[in-house]
Amino acid sequence: MFSVIIQAGGKSSRMGTDKLFIPFRGRILIEWVIERLANLTNDLIIISNQPEKLKFLNQAVYPDAIKDVGPLAGLYTGLKYARYDSAVMVACDMPFVNSSLLIKEVRLLNEMEVDVVIPAPCGKTEPLHAAYRRRTCLPVIEAGIRSGMQRLIEWHPFVRVHLMDDIEIYNSDPAGLAFMNINTPEDALLAEHIDLKDDNYEQPS
Repeated sequence: MFSVIIQAGGKSSRMGTDKLFIPFRGRILIEWVIERLANLTNDLIIISNQPEKLKFLNQAVYPDAIKDVGPLAGLYTGLKYARYDSAVMVACDMPFVNSSLLIKEVRLLNEMEVDVVIPAPCGKTEPLHAAYRRRTCLPVIEAGIRSGMQRLIEWHPFVRVHLMDDIEIYNSDPAGLAFMNINTPEDALLAEHIDLKDDNYEQPS
């Protein structure tokens, strides 16, 4: 079993409104993402600095445990409160997060005895659709934050990291949708009309 962490921070500046609450396929976006992930774990965690706004979700919501240090604080907080040693973290604005890929990441994390498994499609790392080992990553991230780090991959030189290449990713995400972000109203409109039959993931009912 592994924990699932949803990073629900960000300013939504390009959206013009809080992207968590935009309508998406009959739900609001954060509900859609939760439904795609809820069957993976009994330990789903949401990281948000506005927890009062998310009480209606009936999920565990935590604000950043270390304030004003950028996106790395969300990962630190998620791992701090995760129940299991293996954890995956995804972004709330990825409507097509892929359970098959996340499961594969956790499997590789354990089989390869590494600390991080992170997809790198076309060489671009995706730390918000990745797997982490809590006991080894948490102290390194904390030390990195204390030394001024803020970026999600800045601490990777100090742990064992496996980068998933395009072939490894394709086997679980043949449609190439897993890392699609919704940042603008145009992104949301495009995602609304994507046919999910090749998504390699059962659509929430």
